[in-house]
Parts: sequence; structure tokens; C-alpha cells
Amino acid sequence: MHIGKVKIVVMTTTCFSRNAEYLKSDLASCAVFIQSLVTSATIEIEQLKRSVSELKTKDSFANVVSNNVQVASSNISRNNGNDSGRKKPEFVCIVEPKRNNNDIIDSNQTISCLKGAISSKRISECGLRINKQIPTKNKKVLIKCASKSDCRVIQEEINKTNCGIKATIQEKRNPQLLILGVEKDIEDNNIVDIIISQNENVKNCLKQKEQSLKFAFSKDDRVGTKFVILDVSPQVWQICLNPGKLFIGYKCCTVKNNISLGQCYKCLRFGHKSAKCKNAPVCSKCNGNHESQTCNSSNLFANCANCLWWNQHRAKNRPAAELNVNHSVFSEECPQFKLAIERYHSRIDYGY
Repeated sequence: MHIGKVKIVVMTTTCFSRNAEYLKSDLASCAVFIQSLVTSATIEIEQLKRSVSELKTKDSFANVVSNNVQVASSNISRNNGNDSGRKKPEFVCIVEPKRNNNDIIDSNQTISCLKGAISSKRISECGLRINKQIPTKNKKVLIKCASKSDCRVIQEEINKTNCGIKATIQEKRNPQLLILGVEKDIEDNNIVDIIISQNENVKNCLKQKEQSLKFAFSKDDRVGTKFVILDVSPQVWQICLNPGKLFIGYKCCTVKNNISLGQCYKCLRFGHKSAKCKNAPVCSKCNGNHESQTCNSSNLFANCANCLWWNQHRAKNRPAAELNVNHSVFSEECPQFKLAIERYHSRIDYGY
């Protein structure tokens, strides 16, 4: 009788132990699942925060309707946000040996010839403002100045000497304007004439020397209108952006600075498109050597591939120069994206 009770107790204890093991395994699986949900939720929250911060800089949908201000496609918003805090662009004069000069063997000798061509006293007499001089490869030296006129004086002073070096000015591109909410029935080949006839300040500006306003392209947006890109001279750019509005047809359209900084969706780098990319593919989800659309990973994004590249190749053995990689490669807070934007502005002549 007692033996039977003991067997029952032993069997019950054994079953309970097995059930406990199963429960532990289930709880562990649940914990992993819950952790994955928390991670996904955290990522989505960060994305929502970025979206909200972007929306704060734009008009609400009600304002869009009431003011007839249309919003272009989302890929433009990243490149055409508020850029009022950008650094003032520098102007560059490139100094290098003349073609037949084989005596100069490196950029340090080019600097020596530069100082022989234009002395510190002459720089002071001309009132030149030189921000820095940077030796580069191919025996060249970059002289960064505060204005184009400073670069021109340096170019003239160097080229009129016989020191075995020559100077050229790195030409900047004209800026572009993004016009939102243009009615579709306005033909592209008439848009420039309409702007000139309806906006007196633009008309007067174009009467001055070296001022221009040219149509680049247009594209339909998602709210029944289109946006227009214009190539303009620096002074026209300033005049149009100061009010931030242009009268076009029956509307007063919003005008913004257009930043055409492309990001390749193959290698994830900046400054070119995937159609012309010759680099190896990089996945934004797992950083693997394949394109993102072919990846089976469930991750929304991996650590930023561009900042990882910087840490491996540019910040090597320099911990202080390492960048934070804990963000998407498409984030507006990415240090490499901000650097690309800064470099883009340095190539544009905004007229100051």
C-alpha cells in the first residue's frame, strides 16, 4: 500500500519536473520573442520621432489645402530641408606646377614656390583673406579663401610671376530652386516667362549682368500639381528665397533651395546613382555584400555602412575620430550624410 503511494508520488514528481522544464523552455522562447518585439518597437519609435520632427518643419495638410502649397515627393524632403545652419561656402584656388616643370617633386615644394610668387607682405597689401592652404596629391595645393574675388587676386598674382607654378580657380555650379505646387496646366516651356512677367523683383534682377533663370525639369507630385526645378544665378537665387514665394499663374507657390544630393541604393554611398555605380553592393539591412532588396533579413536596418567604412579606413588607430554607427544609413542624423551635404554646398556658388 505504501509502496503504491511512493510510486504515485515519484511519478507525479517526475511529471512535474518534466512540465517545469517545458515551462522554462517556453518562457525562454517567450522572453526572446518579447525582446524582439521591444527591439522592433524601439526602432519604429525612433522612425516615428524622425517623421514627427520632419513634419514640424512642414505645413500641415490643412494648411497645404488652404494655402495651395503642395508637397513634393518624400525623397525631396530629405535633401531640401531647412539648411539655414550650413557653413558658409569657401572658394578654392588650385596651385600646381606648370606642365614642363619637373623640378617640383611634391606639394611642399609647391608651397615654397607659392610663397616665392606671392609674399605675406603682398597678401597683406591686397587685403586677401586666406582661410587655409592644404597640400594634396599630384603636387597640388588648395588655397581656400573667403570670397571668389580673393581667389581671383591670388590667381592673377601667381600667374604673372615666373615661379614654375600656375593657379586656377575651382569653378562652382549655380544653385537650383525647387518650386512646389505649380499647376499642371502650365507648360514647362512657359514657366520662365510666367515667372518673369508676374514677379517684378525677378524681372529687375535679370536685367543685370550675368543673371540667369533656366528651366531644368518638372515632375508631378502626389497631390495633383507638380514641382519645378530651376537653374538660377546666385543673385536670382537669393531674391527668390528671401520671400520664399513666387507668383505663378493663379497661385503663389512656395520656393525652396534644391539640393540634388543622390544616394546610391547599391553601395549606399553619396554623390552618384545606382545605375552608374561601379562599387560592390552593400546591404542596408545586414551590411552583407548584396543589394538590400535581395536580403532575407527581418531587420529594418543594420548599423550605418558609411560610418562603419569611415571607422575602418579613415579613423583607424584614431579612436577620437570614430563615428557613432548605431543608426540607419538613410538617417538624416548620419555624420556621413551631414558631411556629404556640407561638401555639396561647398561646390555651389550662392553668391557670398
